[in-house]
Amino acid sequence: VSGIINIISKDDQLKGFSGIVNANIGLEEKLGGDFTTTYRSKDFSLNFGANYRAHTFPGTSEENRRTYDETISSFLNSFGENTRGHTGWSIKGGADFNLTKNDLIGFSLRYGDRNSESTSLVNFHNYTQPATIEKYYSSNNMRERSGSFFSSNLNYKHIFGPNQHEILAEAMYQKRNSDEFTMNEYIESNGNISSGRKNIEIGPGERIRFKLDYTLPLSDDSKFEAGGQHE
Repeated sequence: VSGIINIISKDDQLKGFSGIVNANIGLEEKLGGDFTTTYRSKDFSLNFGANYRAHTFPGTSEENRRTYDETISSFLNSFGENTRGHTGWSIKGGADFNLTKNDLIGFSLRYGDRNSESTSLVNFHNYTQPATIEKYYSSNNMRERSGSFFSSNLNYKHIFGPNQHEILAEAMYQKRNSDEFTMNEYIESNGNISSGRKNIEIGPGERIRFKLDYTLPLSDDSKFEAGGQHE
């Protein structure tokens, strides 16, 4: 189930407030929504928005395996349940300013947080025929990854002369915090853990990019483009 609410209040097509709201909800703990609002005037525009989502995906697995030779057959049967989930939110905002009729400068900011998690529990039955081995055990697995993020963009556009050739400069900065936890363990039928492993990773990351593009219209159907970027 989803819905959209569009709110517009303006003097003409270029000026005033406008906004849009989206919402959705589904089975098995799935929901989300977002909104964006914008104000435009002759010389500048402002925008602000936010979003949230939470999705869960449950599932099951089943496998029956048989290997055999001339004297004995070995069976490994398994049945398990698993769940994958994602949650996240962010807020964003930006502005564009018409410095002159040929110069436009703008910026945008975004900040948010996200989390993903997956778990599984699988039960195994291992036996042979003729009966020489019969063993029950379980596998328990968990993985979680979470962290906040931030991004910013700054751009400048200048249009030259009557043939409308233009240059566009852009600078971008991104930062992400990404923490990850994983666990795997094998559990005997008496509840004892026969083996297992845990791993924790903590690692923020940053990215900076500079970009410069030039466009020269040659005709209604063709144009010349050149540019470069550095990260």
